[in-house]
Amino acid sequence: MNKKLILLLALCVSFMALNAQKRLSFEQYDFCAGAVFQSVSNNGKYVAGYSSASYGGANTGFIYLVEEDTVICLNPEYESNPEFAHLVSASAMDVSDNGIVVGSYTFDDAVLYESVPGYYNIATGIWTKLELPAEIEGKITYENAHYGEATSISADGKYIGGYFQMKMDNSTRGKLVAREVPCVWVRTNDDANNPIYALQKPVDTDHKKILTQGDRAYRMSDDGKWLGGHGTNGFGCFNVLIWENHFNDSLLDRTILKGKEDIDREGDTNGDGVVDDEDGGADGQYWWGGTVYCVSPSGEWICGEHSYNGTGYADTELPAVGFRYNTITKVLEDTLFGGCPTVVFDDGEMIYSTTGIMSSSVDKSIMCGTYAMDAGFGAMSMPMIMLMNETDVDNVELPNVNLYLSNSTLYIEGEFTLVEIYSTLGALVGSYSSNEINLAGINRGVYIVRIINGNQSTTKKISL
Repeated sequence: MNKKLILLLALCVSFMALNAQKRLSFEQYDFCAGAVFQSVSNNGKYVAGYSSASYGGANTGFIYLVEEDTVICLNPEYESNPEFAHLVSASAMDVSDNGIVVGSYTFDDAVLYESVPGYYNIATGIWTKLELPAEIEGKITYENAHYGEATSISADGKYIGGYFQMKMDNSTRGKLVAREVPCVWVRTNDDANNPIYALQKPVDTDHKKILTQGDRAYRMSDDGKWLGGHGTNGFGCFNVLIWENHFNDSLLDRTILKGKEDIDREGDTNGDGVVDDEDGGADGQYWWGGTVYCVSPSGEWICGEHSYNGTGYADTELPAVGFRYNTITKVLEDTLFGGCPTVVFDDGEMIYSTTGIMSSSVDKSIMCGTYAMDAGFGAMSMPMIMLMNETDVDNVELPNVNLYLSNSTLYIEGEFTLVEIYSTLGALVGSYSSNEINLAGINRGVYIVRIINGNQSTTKKISL
């Protein structure tokens, strides 16, 4: 998933605990400042996260062991871990059911501090570099080069998804340029606890398809068949992309879910006699973005957000809306009522960005994400874990209210200051102060109504 999008999202979201839920915070750890818990293993045993220097963090990867209630830092201190004395940065993007963590890492003994895709084995405490194409190994030579990142791993650890930089022949510039390319690494041995991975080939080198910065795959199904992420077009806009893996010595089958490859050119605006990427776009075009936030374990459902209106023309840049796509029926549900989903399960149920949750175990008992903390100089992203079957505190005094439904109108009797309606997974549907709430525009289903009166609150379920 796009780190910038995640961390920016964290500054404007919060999570309200409903029913039996307990939030774990990690403010006591310095390396958790400017961080997010990115992914929960399918079995709920491990939670992977990272911090970013761009957002006040320390470029640190870390893992929470749920059963042990312990945090492992993947950037060990020099004196206590001399074998990793030169590890200066790391990320933890996803983790398998048996504790294989994927991300990227950087050693300062490299001349140019190159960041490489790799995996960390919790059992051994060792980082291992993933295979890169021979065409780029040691040949992307600018300082602080980012060779790529492993961003997802299947529950059984058989497949790793991610991206790397590939040098391509860009005829418009007359030289080789580096562009990001999605990829899959496949485990080649039967030992899941001591895996060996090989890059699935061939990889894409089409500079006419992979444009500008390139394509990034962030999420993957457990069978390695479906990947999702985004890619830049010739104008630099982010298109929502998915890839189907056919495992037959073919390229990943690329599809644009939302967006288009390029803007419409006004003409030969630079006067070089050719209408190409060097010319400006027609009036009225705007910058759009989008990405995939989640691929369900089975690969049937894919969800995320985008700001593309179908034409690329608008008076102003458009706000992001949520989408859900079914890989079996090929049906794309656009502009979702509940908002922008960050998680989708195999049954199609979703969790939305308003919760701050970015990932969940399959049984929905362990969830993770981020929240905004006041750091004195402004809001700072902090990682969080939600234990869905535990409670922090018990209600000591509850508002005396009654509610009932009639013809899609919710009536509330008693004293209160605010009413909030949530989905069963914590997505805020709306806030109200009236004792008569029109719910005609809300999708059918079960919802949680939270009634607040001063410092008192109570929750009740309703069924539409």
